Amino acid sequence: MSYLFLTAIPFILSFLLISMYWWNSTKESSIQHSEKMLQTTKEVIQTHLRQMESLSISLYYDTSLLSLLKDREVMGNQQKRNQIIPLFEKLFLNMSHIRPDIYNYYYYDLNGKLIFVNINGVWIDYIPQTNYNPSEDEWFREAIRSDGKPSVVYQESLQEPVFSLSRLIKYLTDPIGVVLLNFNFNILDDVIGNSIFEPTSEFLIMGSKGDIFYQKTPSSFSKSDLDEVRQMIVQTSGDKPTPPSKTVTFNNSSYLMIYESLDRYQLKLIHLIPLAVLASENLNYIYKISVIMLLVIVILMAVSVYYFYRRIKPLKELADVMDASQHEPFDKRIIVKTRDEVGRLGISYNRMMSRLQQLIENEYKHRVQLIETEKKMLESQINPHFLYNTLDTIRFLAIEHNVKDIAKMLFTLSINLRYTISNTNKQVPVREEVQWLERYIYLQLLRFKDRFDVFFQIDVAIHDHKIYRLILQPFIENAIIHGFRNTESGGILNINGYLVSKDRITFEIVDNGCGFDEELNITITHLTIAMLNQENGGMYNALSRLFLYYGDQCEVNLQSIPNKRTAVRITISKMEEIS
Repeated sequence: MSYLFLTAIPFILSFLLISMYWWNSTKESSIQHSEKMLQTTKEVIQTHLRQMESLSISLYYDTSLLSLLKDREVMGNQQKRNQIIPLFEKLFLNMSHIRPDIYNYYYYDLNGKLIFVNINGVWIDYIPQTNYNPSEDEWFREAIRSDGKPSVVYQESLQEPVFSLSRLIKYLTDPIGVVLLNFNFNILDDVIGNSIFEPTSEFLIMGSKGDIFYQKTPSSFSKSDLDEVRQMIVQTSGDKPTPPSKTVTFNNSSYLMIYESLDRYQLKLIHLIPLAVLASENLNYIYKISVIMLLVIVILMAVSVYYFYRRIKPLKELADVMDASQHEPFDKRIIVKTRDEVGRLGISYNRMMSRLQQLIENEYKHRVQLIETEKKMLESQINPHFLYNTLDTIRFLAIEHNVKDIAKMLFTLSINLRYTISNTNKQVPVREEVQWLERYIYLQLLRFKDRFDVFFQIDVAIHDHKIYRLILQPFIENAIIHGFRNTESGGILNINGYLVSKDRITFEIVDNGCGFDEELNITITHLTIAMLNQENGGMYNALSRLFLYYGDQCEVNLQSIPNKRTAVRITISKMEEIS
């Protein structure tokens, strides 16, 4: 071994010297290339953001709309409101219908009241967020102080930070409102394409507060990694290199970090190149030398490897089988050829794997039976099969005695019971489920008379998508029975449904009832449902049944303000569409 070591030293030193030379050369070339790409991207973003500034003053192009907006009581006048909304829609569509970089447009009066909102190119008359009043927020006050100049706004949303611009709008010299525009950095995918930066590298756009507004591959880095990027940029900014570059390390992986600044908009453009990729580029230059060196080392080591081969082989076979056992099923076994220490270890391993496989199979069967039992128990609470035939008989008696109102009620109830008697495991179109809910609410309105009103807003785009039966009814019943229990009149129940993406649907059940005993704003999944207080049996059972059907393909957001409002937002993924 000593001879082998002394012989390999010259080859190893030569290899290291050549590698260091080509490494420095490759690194410098990558920095120069990254600088050019960042500068190009910076110019593209500046162009779009300046166009966004121009769009923020589009109201000034329509003097008739401005003259209506100067009236601060305009939202209380239905006639003027009916004039404003079409003008707003026409103005916004004319200015931005081909602008994918502007995806939200808000106009507030000076009191922070939302007058107009256009989200993703669609004007929305009702969304739960309309109760939000920004008049006390710093960005709103800054827009007023800026006196018509655009201001950068950083907003936090439920999913990701939002980059926005705000501007004070005036009529002649009098302030009348504030415009807020949200910018969509995802347009970079279409404008500059994914090929401008290497597929193996990462490109980020970061705000002055550390918010990430764009990430080429969002799953590449964890939140702690991005926090390290933020801190390193702050440290590097003091040195003021132009553009800055630095070597950083995340999770034992090293990166070359180069970034540019957009000072006008308080943004940083960051390019992270894995050093492993740069190192791989050097292999083309040192390939011949490394091959020669490796051949010499292999020849020197061949004798030693051959000597130990027979001893190492049984242990290697045992290690390979143990590695394979990490993946189910545990059907890999060791072929025992000897009765020495390695052989006895193999026999013990085979026995352990057989026992472990048996235990896993028993546990799997037990859990399947448990889930099926819980599922049947929960469904039985909303499956009154025994009532159907009796109600049908009563309905015919009502028709026979010419009691039409009671006959109509019983007919509606019979149809709904027939629907619930059907196999609830079956998926049905959203259209069919909504029709059942309308009949169900008709019966509830007869029961509670003028206590509340119900409004459906179901996007036609989801009518042909399939969902499991009766997954919304428990939440609606909870809003009616518990939310309006102290309400004599004036209750409002909104039931909304819309398409979030190609395979994701969101349903919202919002009421203005008494709410929970304390303020809530939580997101519940199949893993976190245990955090919900089980004393609220109706809500807990409804959520349990929902997650039994959908598991990790479902997420529920529960918001409640005592004596004001409760909102349940259900998002379901991987929906089937009727062909």
